[in-house]
Amino acid sequence: MIIVWGIAILALALFLISSIMKGQNVLKTNRFLSSLSDDDLYNTFTFEIKDLEDLSIKLISESLEIQKTDDENISVELYGSWHKAIEPEFSCKNNMLIIEQNEKNALYNRLVRVKVPSSIISKNTNFNASIVSGLCNIDDFDINRLNVSNVSGLILIKNVVCNETNTNNVSGISRIEQCKINQVTADSVTGSIYLEGSFDSVNANAVSGGISVSNDIDFTKDCNFNVTSGSISIDLPENSNASLNCASFSGRVSNEFTGSKDKALNEKLGNGSYTLKAESVSGSISINKKIK
Repeated sequence: MIIVWGIAILALALFLISSIMKGQNVLKTNRFLSSLSDDDLYNTFTFEIKDLEDLSIKLISESLEIQKTDDENISVELYGSWHKAIEPEFSCKNNMLIIEQNEKNALYNRLVRVKVPSSIISKNTNFNASIVSGLCNIDDFDINRLNVSNVSGLILIKNVVCNETNTNNVSGISRIEQCKINQVTADSVTGSIYLEGSFDSVNANAVSGGISVSNDIDFTKDCNFNVTSGSISIDLPENSNASLNCASFSGRVSNEFTGSKDKALNEKLGNGSYTLKAESVSGSISINKKIK
């Protein structure tokens, strides 16, 4: 018991420290992004690919936006304090575009905006994005797989349809909104995870931070939710078929479908065709009816 409480206290301390640092970094980044204008455009690079299979981006001190466009070619726009020596490296071959930035310099005031033509996207296209310190925003794509990692900052994925999405955020918030995804895996160390849309299955883990899921449909496969210091909130449709296996060490588990409240609940909704497992060391767990 002492070990468990020690882990919870350590996780809370890390969360408070990282929240202060993260808040300062995000504030600087938001100020820069909100003030962007055409005058801040440093350079634009264009790439011709007929059928994009893989887009791979690795950045260090930059924010990233991936947007859909009706143009014929992929364009990469650089905003902010760039110069020739720190421009990203580009590699374009075999229906793959790789963008890599290896020079750490001038935090919070650079943006890489990648515009991808809808005509070259297919259900076999994969996106891989890795950033160290910045905000990552991906909007409006129908692809196969999306992998996003961030060390310190926000991951925002909106209006995306895909088979599989994986997010990993060390110190920041991960948000998936208005998406339709078969399989979601989301991991966070000191930050919360927010999921809203239609999901067949979710595996979410947070050490210090909460997990909030609002599913427009019922899950079809087993799901797992784990937090050390934080709460778990899951909204399900009224006709859900979950076998609930939920427990909180120092919190309460509540099931709005049955009205049950306890430290641990093992209950069946509908025919219980899939298992929904949720565990929290320090925090509450709530299973809620989805409000239409």
